Amino acid sequence: MDGHKCRFQKLGGAFQLIINDHKDLEAALTLDEALWMVNSAPCDGFICDSDFLKYLDGDGDGRVRTDDVKDALQWLFKVLKDRSAIDRSDSFLHLDTVNGDEPEGNEILSAAALILKNLGCQDSRTLSLEQVRDRQKIVARGRSNGDGIIPPESTDSEELASFIRDIMEVYGSRSDLSGEKGVGKEELGKFKESAKNCLDWLEKGGLAGENHDDAVLPWGKDTHEICDSAVKLSSKIDEYFDLCRLLRLGIDPYDSALKNAQKPENPSGIRDFMLASPLAAPRVDETLIIDSTVNPVYRKELSDFASKLLPKIKEIEGTLSISSNEWDKIKQKICPYLDWKKDSASNPVQKIPHERLKKYIDNDFASRLNELIEEDELVAKELKAGDKIEKVLLFQKNFLRFGKNFISIQELFDPSGNSLIQAGTLVMDGRRFTLTMKVSNIDDHKKTAEKSNICVMYLAVFRKDDTGSSTMNVAVTVTSGFMRNLFPGKNGIFFTPDKKEWDAKVIDFIRQPVSLSEAAQMPFVKTGEFFSKQFDKFFSSRFKDLDASISKTVQSPTPPPPQPQQQSSMLGGSMLLMGGSFGVAALGSSFAYMANILKNVPFLHLMLMLFIVVLLIGGPVVALSVYKLSRRNLGLFLEASGWAVNSPLRLTRRMGKLFTGTPDFPADAEVLSIERIITTELKADKKAEVSFKGLFKAFVFTLILIIILMLFMNIF
Repeated sequence: MDGHKCRFQKLGGAFQLIINDHKDLEAALTLDEALWMVNSAPCDGFICDSDFLKYLDGDGDGRVRTDDVKDALQWLFKVLKDRSAIDRSDSFLHLDTVNGDEPEGNEILSAAALILKNLGCQDSRTLSLEQVRDRQKIVARGRSNGDGIIPPESTDSEELASFIRDIMEVYGSRSDLSGEKGVGKEELGKFKESAKNCLDWLEKGGLAGENHDDAVLPWGKDTHEICDSAVKLSSKIDEYFDLCRLLRLGIDPYDSALKNAQKPENPSGIRDFMLASPLAAPRVDETLIIDSTVNPVYRKELSDFASKLLPKIKEIEGTLSISSNEWDKIKQKICPYLDWKKDSASNPVQKIPHERLKKYIDNDFASRLNELIEEDELVAKELKAGDKIEKVLLFQKNFLRFGKNFISIQELFDPSGNSLIQAGTLVMDGRRFTLTMKVSNIDDHKKTAEKSNICVMYLAVFRKDDTGSSTMNVAVTVTSGFMRNLFPGKNGIFFTPDKKEWDAKVIDFIRQPVSLSEAAQMPFVKTGEFFSKQFDKFFSSRFKDLDASISKTVQSPTPPPPQPQQQSSMLGGSMLLMGGSFGVAALGSSFAYMANILKNVPFLHLMLMLFIVVLLIGGPVVALSVYKLSRRNLGLFLEASGWAVNSPLRLTRRMGKLFTGTPDFPADAEVLSIERIITTELKADKKAEVSFKGLFKAFVFTLILIIILMLFMNIF
């Protein structure tokens, strides 16, 4: 490392490695993991580029560990021979900085050259992260993108494009990386084989030229018409000869086949009856004579059949009969044709005109397309190296800052901005709270966060936009000021690092001392709350009794006659009044006596007594609060979110103001005090002011007398 020395600084009570450049990152590789601030953290605990974290998390388990960071740094230093771009956090890669002597560095250079070529920037020596990430644009502009799919639009020949479209029509298509539809080797192979078979089939049937297969077309091209007519009557002719054979056996075919047939009464029924009847009356000699005696429904078809086929098989012209043996020979002769005919249904290429198919085969379009596919596949390896370009660019841009949030966490204590640890900024109660972290489970987080002695608010944060609704839970530290205006249900706003604004509501608390001044006031606040509750309870019970008495009186307009009762002279009205007078006099004498004693006590002694009373009341609470404030540990707050922190991070009073504070007014702002203006205006009317003060004093004096009398009456 050229004599570079590790430097440490004390932050939060822990010594942390100072990271300012790539040499400090190199130095971190030589350090024991125990000297790193963090050894493990969840990926979602960092607010940064998710792709950077994906490449950093080598095993894909959702956590970043020291071995992941070291492996990533070693890889980055291996492929870069000039590492100054890491110091600048550049988002572009200069090709001259890549180490071409390393195999992976050479792959990166080849991939970068291909991408620049596809972008039309062959002469450029730099490649930006935006260019690499814009994969759709890259592959759309380049004919070769490594996926082995060729769209029609990517070819320079309209004939070849037409060939690809025909393949797509027959065997479908696939999308390439640019989103365009095209074909690959699989579709081309199927089409090539089917096209050859289709042309062979066409040639056998005499449909692709003058040549044909004699076995398929025994009577030349007339075979098509002859066989088609024979196929139409094939089942009926077979039926006729079967009936003839029954007749030769002495079985009356009409008895078995037609004896029970009902003659239909409607014309359509008669037609169906005739269609079901034989072609002609069966003969013992098994000969079908095609004359006027045949079934009139089949007469025309039989006549066409006889005129086309019989001259081909009869030696004597004009013979209009066919025997059973002749029919068997005819079927054997047309079987190859029938088999050939069946093959047409299984070949989907039949839909393409044979002239076009012949052109594709004769001009070897398949080989031309295969060359394009192989050319496209040759760059697949280089294009996959594009991921490595993105990786090196993301590491180059983000690693220095990541090191300041993992190897050390010095950025957390930088007041100029948020670190990668902080989820955002909460604005509430006129203050800004910046130490915030996303929380997946509040109950689990509280179990560890309670040990940190830090006051923590848990927020439900939510927003709604065009993409839908989003929610998350956030833990927010309160590290300075007061807690009196913070409570569950209080609303605020939350700003994430991407400048989006969220609504926030407090849903839970870990209550801990926030500041020394709040701790000092707490005993008196609690005492005031106690007496307030007691007075409220006292007056509430009295008003309740009074209300019940009035209600009882109103509901009983004719009260029952009073029972004779002997009055005690000690409890009579006059005696009660006298007792009250004596009580007031006794209290007055007591106050006078205490005033007489205190007037001889020196003022300093009186202040000392007051200080002792305050110390007795608030001393233990203040002492406990001071102890907790001195033991605040940011490390435990991080560990509550799944971090593995090596050293405690003490949160001092000064550091507390980094994360919770009230923003200052602008330097050129004019601040007016409305209260002071109002007071100045009131001083113009001195008489009114004196009158107001007098009324206030009279009100306070009267209130004190009422309270004393009520206490006295309650005692007696």
